[in-house]
Amino acid sequence: MAGEAGLGQSAEADPTLAGLASPALGGRRPRFTDLFVRRPVLAVVISLSLALIGVRVAMDMPVQQYPTIESASLVISTPYVGASAEVVQGFITDPIERVAATIPGVDFISSETRAGMSQVTVFLKLNEDSADALAELSTRLGQIRFELPEGAEDPAVEVQRADRPQAGWYLGVKLNDRMSRAELTDYLRREVAPQLASIPGVQQVWIGGGRLPAMRIWIDPDRMTMFNVSTQDVETALRRNNIIATIGQTENADQRIDLMVNTSLTDVEEFERMVVREAQGTLIRMRDLARVELGEEEGTNLGRLNQRTTVFLGIYPLPGANEIDIADALYLALDEINATMPAGLELEIGEDVTAYMRTALAEIFTTLAETVLLVGVVVVVLMGSVRTAL
Repeated sequence: MAGEAGLGQSAEADPTLAGLASPALGGRRPRFTDLFVRRPVLAVVISLSLALIGVRVAMDMPVQQYPTIESASLVISTPYVGASAEVVQGFITDPIERVAATIPGVDFISSETRAGMSQVTVFLKLNEDSADALAELSTRLGQIRFELPEGAEDPAVEVQRADRPQAGWYLGVKLNDRMSRAELTDYLRREVAPQLASIPGVQQVWIGGGRLPAMRIWIDPDRMTMFNVSTQDVETALRRNNIIATIGQTENADQRIDLMVNTSLTDVEEFERMVVREAQGTLIRMRDLARVELGEEEGTNLGRLNQRTTVFLGIYPLPGANEIDIADALYLALDEINATMPAGLELEIGEDVTAYMRTALAEIFTTLAETVLLVGVVVVVLMGSVRTAL
């Protein structure tokens, strides 16, 4: 009797609970979920709020093929032109490996030594700060700089992502008869790469398979013997004629002008007229000793796309950047760049990392739509009312 009286008092105080405590519910006490059945507007508002929050979060969520983790490596490149692989190994690679192993947070070290080049890769442990490791490594390399051979260049350190060493996009430009590989590489480096690097989210643009222009001087040993000229004389002449320096300034009451010495040479004729040495009042020029021609730098790699020689542009995204947004901006930039490129040249996509991601996202939305439809059908069948199911 006391329980019945209490139920009657609750029913009078709250009509909603009176309906929920009806014989249709078997006389059971109301549950929290019954509120959404009796108040469908409240259920719709909460569901729409959750949906809007999900849409807003999805708009700001990074979209990338792999999760973002702090997994980096430090690549130390040290050129030593003219030295054999054994000499580079003993005098450059070994000292660099020795000091690199003392850096805190190092996981392991690998190296590649070939004639004229040493490359040491320092892999850091997971989630180690690459900036701190780079600063520590630069300090250690400065301490052993005196141990390296005199002809070796200073070590150059580059930070790379160990979880994805490859670029996200590779763009190819096929060579043709209208432009040499050196000219094409120079054009891509000066005109195209800065435009691609300005895309939001792009970390760097790498050029592969190309060669920069270089003046090639083919020395004739017989002529050098005849004129009593050594290779050291030729090297000295080249260094002496490749200087840009300030020598002072001149000024008057109205203006001041800086004075500069520019002895750099730019074309074949200027190199041919270069004076190597003077002997008995006679000027010995470069054309008397060698054949000069405009060529390209030496390289160790070639690029091919569909069995055709190609110069590649590799585009690396920033860690955590939305790669699909980068790809959308990249395609728009390609349309603008191709419209201004010389006749016969066109940038084309060799590889796009977002192709897999777009397919995966499309499958996710398809699965989500199918799930919502099937669950909705099941709920309608079980509830027996479309309004209640909604």
